[in-house]
Amino acid sequence: MINWFMVVLMLLMSGVSAVNPTVALPENGAAVWLEGRRVATALEQDGELYLPMPEFFRLVDAEAAFADNQIEAVLPLRGTLIMQVGQTEGRIDKGDYAATIYAEQPPFIRDDIIYLPLSLAADEKVMGYNLERRGNAVWLNAPKLHFNLSS
Repeated sequence: MINWFMVVLMLLMSGVSAVNPTVALPENGAAVWLEGRRVATALEQDGELYLPMPEFFRLVDAEAAFADNQIEAVLPLRGTLIMQVGQTEGRIDKGDYAATIYAEQPPFIRDDIIYLPLSLAADEKVMGYNLERRGNAVWLNAPKLHFNLSS
């Protein structure tokens, strides 16, 4: 009976550690949660969090291209994001017009991986997520629309 109890307890504890965002993170990383589901691990550098380019654009099911030091990604319902590595200013191009966007930190390349600042996902023109940092985790949630019926 005690052996069975110990097995169940060990299984429960391993299950808890699998969903705990602070377990198995690199020293300079944070778990990224999107709408309650863990989707990535962010790299922390100088107090800012960054995601590799494919994981960043996977947040909105977008594909990105990189050529001549320029990042381009078609964001659903928002337009084409165009940004240079090393620059904090970019734009969203919707064909008829373009809107300027500003990142707190510029995208950079390390070990042939392009990293984008996670704070860019909170920009209303880019993705519009609510971003909340809790210890070694970052929670992203889409803003909810609230409708009121009035007379």
